[in-house]
Amino acid sequence: AMFTIFRCVTDGCTDLQGRPLAERLRQKYGFVFLAAYALTFVSITLGVFNLVTAVFLDDILKKRQRKERVDIASTTTEHEVLLKEHLIRLIMRHSSTIIPKEVEEDMYQQANLYATKIASVRAQFQCLEVCDVVISRSAFQTFLADKCFITALETAGIEASHCDGTVLFEFLDSDMSGWLSSRELIDGLMSLRGPVSKPEIVGLRLKIRHVVKLLHAQGMTESM
Repeated sequence: AMFTIFRCVTDGCTDLQGRPLAERLRQKYGFVFLAAYALTFVSITLGVFNLVTAVFLDDILKKRQRKERVDIASTTTEHEVLLKEHLIRLIMRHSSTIIPKEVEEDMYQQANLYATKIASVRAQFQCLEVCDVVISRSAFQTFLADKCFITALETAGIEASHCDGTVLFEFLDSDMSGWLSSRELIDGLMSLRGPVSKPEIVGLRLKIRHVVKLLHAQGMTESM
């Protein structure tokens, strides 16, 4: 009997003489058997199909995430230099970013001083960091209107074309000063590359826990 039920579910619901059992049982038990048989067959068929599909898709997604993490790690330097190059161009062009004349001259010298583009761009960007160049909210909105800069962001894996510039500025403004330093800007943009990973979430939780402990210790000290 158990083997016959197994055959009805998997191979074909017939007796040893090849006669269909489903029709004979329907004639004997009526709609009750028909409904139970149809529900059992559909549930098992769809259940196995969904299980196989879920395992297959889960494996594909895990492989894709691993590939994305590897690609992000392998192209960090390339995208960092690309973003810095565009930021140098935009900062130098925007009128609200006041750069001393000697710093501009130093940057032009740095551009021709190094043999590689990576070293040259990094040296120029370091000049901006040294002179404490800051980017205002309006200047940042202007940056996001630059198509070449948006293309560079998308190439680096940063979704900025459909992102609200105000929200993005608030995220990058880590010290909530209302201004973005060149270091804040490049570090924030580089951290936006790719999907959120587990180490980032765990690291954030640990930092928040540490801050809570410091605040609690400070409150205990002040109460004493």
